[in-house]
Amino acid sequence: MIRLILTSMALLIMASPALAQQTAATADRWWGIPPLIWAAIVGALAALATSAIKDFAWPAFREHRDRQADQERVLRNYIAPLATATDKCIWRFSELFVDNRHSFLRSAALPLGYNDYKRTSTLYRLASVLGWMRAIEIELSSLKKPNPNSSDTIIAKLAKVRSAFAEGHKVEDLRLAGLLRLWNLPPPTDEVRNKLAADLEVTLFDLAGDKLEGSSRGLPALARSDQLDVVYGLATFLCSRLGISQLLPSQVEETQHQAIAAITFREALIYRDWQDAIGDEMLEPDTLSERRYRVVGYEKFCNLLASDKPWFRVLRESIVDIDFDQRNPNDFRAKQLRDLAVGIAEVYQSIGHSMKDMVVPATVAAAKRVQEACQKS
Repeated sequence: MIRLILTSMALLIMASPALAQQTAATADRWWGIPPLIWAAIVGALAALATSAIKDFAWPAFREHRDRQADQERVLRNYIAPLATATDKCIWRFSELFVDNRHSFLRSAALPLGYNDYKRTSTLYRLASVLGWMRAIEIELSSLKKPNPNSSDTIIAKLAKVRSAFAEGHKVEDLRLAGLLRLWNLPPPTDEVRNKLAADLEVTLFDLAGDKLEGSSRGLPALARSDQLDVVYGLATFLCSRLGISQLLPSQVEETQHQAIAAITFREALIYRDWQDAIGDEMLEPDTLSERRYRVVGYEKFCNLLASDKPWFRVLRESIVDIDFDQRNPNDFRAKQLRDLAVGIAEVYQSIGHSMKDMVVPATVAAAKRVQEACQKS
């Protein structure tokens, strides 16, 4: 590059006596600079631009292109089995929410053996999705500077599935709303509501100690005196944070049972780290394909599901005895399952938009029906 610039300048110097004579008449048209001098300047700038493109712009473009190709390769390798796993989930969700055939969720429904298999099969399909999601995440993290995901990518849709498994904020808000309504307390402003709901959750489990083991489902089983201590503590906390006078002891005692009912929810939150743990255990090395991983078989999954690990214990209880005929407003798992169905349906449709050869039209139509049914209910 420097050689090109020096050559241009040398030619300019050598030509300058002739230029002075030949271009005196035309120099005024070019701000006093002869045209050939302009040509030399343009040549030098062109050399600079060419060098910049060669040394900086082109390598950056090539790196971006290669990075994009690596990411597309990973996605294509793993989107195919992910599409198969979500396909199976969608047809099970169609059975649940479109055809309203959900009696197999109840542990006492006949035939017991078949319904137990259907529940386990449903969990296997969901765990398989977590496995393929985990494989994609591991593979993408191994790439050099993976591309950030825009809001309309398949990866972004998978984030919604993760959220459906783990989202506990809605339960926190329901607990807060229930107690505010029960005790006729002034509602907080929108700016502080989420923080207050989260702090109420922390206070609840601080008051109950280890008795609840991380789940409010055990509240009704506590001794009456322990329940009363919890209710008193929550009432004191809320009045203090809202800046109002404390409730009368008699009011708290009279509403003890209603308060316990308002904060007792059956939920099955599978936190993001737990999702990773399930995904890791659902994967095994695959030496027979381009992929490094494959999902474990049904038999091995059944052994994993029977383990006492907290993530598999919660997964095991996540759908059993959800009753869609006589809905329990305090069983948050019903809403969680709908949100999960919507998230997986959107993943499948997103795969169809990006890679049409990976999806089945009938399943795409079923995914739309599942999404509509869940959003209506």
